[in-house]
Amino acid sequence: MAHAYWNEKKLPVTVVRFFNTVGPRQVGHYGMVIPRFVKAAILGEDLTIYGDGHQSRCFGHVYDIVRALDDLKEASNTLGETINLGQPEEISINELAVKVIDMCESKSKLKYISFNEAYGSGFEDMNKRVPDISKAKRLFGFAPQYKLNDILRDTIEYHRRLLKM
Repeated sequence: MAHAYWNEKKLPVTVVRFFNTVGPRQVGHYGMVIPRFVKAAILGEDLTIYGDGHQSRCFGHVYDIVRALDDLKEASNTLGETINLGQPEEISINELAVKVIDMCESKSKLKYISFNEAYGSGFEDMNKRVPDISKAKRLFGFAPQYKLNDILRDTIEYHRRLLKM
């Protein structure tokens, strides 16, 4: 609809697609994997992986995304465009779980459940979700500064303070 109004009425719109924005204070509701994994690892509980864990994701730090939104709102050359925001550094869910356990120095184990068990019948997951941020880079110079280890470190520190551990 936004693009239709841009094309027909020149309503100034930019569509932004967020790819797994993560950071401190995010909660683990609705399948948010990093805060779920971090909290479980800190508590020494099993890290529950939905499916086989081979699916891959990319995680952008909230600090990068907020900075990008601030830059984007000042950029007039983004009108009528769809912009992807995220960090294209890809990791499998299995690798992420192991990394969280290592960074938390936890003795947690991995536990697998089916998507049907987690979400009910009919749920389908994508094997890969990687943002193409080339347009954001070209139009307003977006370049993520934070890597996955930064996100995990910040999230672990936050949850340790929250859980007082």
